Amino acid sequence: MRPLLHSGCIVLAAILARSAAAEDLISGFEWPALSWSGATTYSLSSARAAGESSRTMRQAVTQTLEGATYIYAPWLAGVTGTMNVTKAVGSSPGASESSLMLTGSAALSILPRSLYPVEITYNRTNSSLSFGTNNPADVSGDTLSIQSRILSFDRTTIGTTINVSRMRSDDGFQESYKEADVNVNRSFDKDDLNVRLTYRDRDFTRPDGDNELGRSASFSWRYRSVPFIDVTTESVTTIRHTTLDSTSYSERSLVFQGVSTALWRPKELPELGVSLATRTYSENGEAVYRDTNQRLQNVYQTAFVDLAASYLFAPRLIGNIGVDGGYDQRRQQTLAAVASGNSAIRYGGRTNLTYSSPTEQIMGVDWNWSTSAGVTYRYSSFGTTHTETVNASHGGRYALELPFLETPLQLSVNQSVGTGYSDAGYLFSLGHAVSLGRTAREGKNWDYAQISINDTRAFGTAATDGQLLNIMFTRGYDPDRFTSLSGTITYQIARFRSATGEAVATDTLGGNISFRMMNVFGMDRLNFTSDLSLEPPSMFRSERSYFSAYRREEDVGYGTQRWTNRLDYTIGKLRTSLIARIMNTPKGLGESLFFQLGRAY
Repeated sequence: MRPLLHSGCIVLAAILARSAAAEDLISGFEWPALSWSGATTYSLSSARAAGESSRTMRQAVTQTLEGATYIYAPWLAGVTGTMNVTKAVGSSPGASESSLMLTGSAALSILPRSLYPVEITYNRTNSSLSFGTNNPADVSGDTLSIQSRILSFDRTTIGTTINVSRMRSDDGFQESYKEADVNVNRSFDKDDLNVRLTYRDRDFTRPDGDNELGRSASFSWRYRSVPFIDVTTESVTTIRHTTLDSTSYSERSLVFQGVSTALWRPKELPELGVSLATRTYSENGEAVYRDTNQRLQNVYQTAFVDLAASYLFAPRLIGNIGVDGGYDQRRQQTLAAVASGNSAIRYGGRTNLTYSSPTEQIMGVDWNWSTSAGVTYRYSSFGTTHTETVNASHGGRYALELPFLETPLQLSVNQSVGTGYSDAGYLFSLGHAVSLGRTAREGKNWDYAQISINDTRAFGTAATDGQLLNIMFTRGYDPDRFTSLSGTITYQIARFRSATGEAVATDTLGGNISFRMMNVFGMDRLNFTSDLSLEPPSMFRSERSYFSAYRREEDVGYGTQRWTNRLDYTIGKLRTSLIARIMNTPKGLGESLFFQLGRAY
């Protein structure tokens, strides 16, 4: 018995010793710190549409919770999570609304401070929406994203991204999306190389059972280099292959695109700049319609080269010359060997000279002028076209002082003239612009007024003319740094006559009064804002008015008024907002009220 008792004592002593060591280890372990925040928001909205007698009401409660911590140490792994719950109920004429939306996300950052960081993010969304007695429509989806980078000491960066998402609803709608991307950057002494490979996959199913499956893969590279002294080049090439299959048709497409540029700017002659650009594009596509078994092939190719040079002959005198050439080719062919297509070769040249004078003061007027002349020739398979243009403009700015005004008026005058000739005929254009404005401040009052008139006319084969008058006046009053009151009135009238003789006229008259006040009634962080905008009816009510393009004819002769008042109050982490709006539109009177209460923690 004694040896057995002695052995049992030894085992019991070992167990107690291990328990004590485990307690010491647990007591010495430091749990990671948890940083969390969130917010609770309640909102209530009530609105009555213009011309309607019934109201629409909606209530919503949103709860947001965010947390962040780490695993073992911040340099090893970081964990963040977000959860959002929104519950809303509402009622509208003839229907009621009830919805619930749940969203959540979690992110894991592995070795975030190393040369090989990896981030894994997962998002989940689930919503349920019902109107009246209808069954709720459930929509859910999730997204998984993995991003990683490799930073090496030889100035090479490799980034990878993988995204997988899925969305579905109980009525049969489904969509899945997959994407993989690899991006490699390498920097040399004077060169930079970027290579990118991307793959995308999308599967879409409609409630009626129709399915579409699309895939695309692209490969591109960009290379920037300095092959010679004072020469910079850049080349971008992209190859993309796409497919789209559905129950009714299928498509295939292969695209090749390349753009290369070179710029030479010698240090010994900084006035000279020479550029060369090339562009190539090729597309080969095919479409098959399953119901008729019809096949359509489409081939398109184009290539162009542009060589240009600019030279600074004198200060503000710049000359440009350039030549370009290329071709276009398009061909379409069906299964019945019915082919159609066209091709064209185009080349030409251009030159122009531009001068802009420095601003000089002549009799108190800050005056400058500019002029340009250019010639363009184009040759193609369809004939020859050419254009010669000469343009000139000048303008001045003068401070006009009047005895009854403390601050001067700013008078600005500009005039432009141009002439040109092409195969379409002769064209002469003339333009005038006059602007008169004034900004003044007297104590707590300030005002700004401006009137501008523009007139442009073209004579010749395409004669047109247009006039524009704009008048604006703003008056403000700032009694202190907490309060401001301002009002603005704007009137604009425009008229345009096209080459066919069609005349169009329109005018707009608008007014706005804004009042801002901070610390209302002496309460800190209680702010009030009020905006009243008025838009009287247009004076031009004919069908030729610009308004008829996007408004009904009865809307043109009415006008719109809107008055919005907002009250915000913040105390600590509690924030409240109250917004009231009244609208008077051609359909009638409407109003809305919105209240929101939020608490952050």
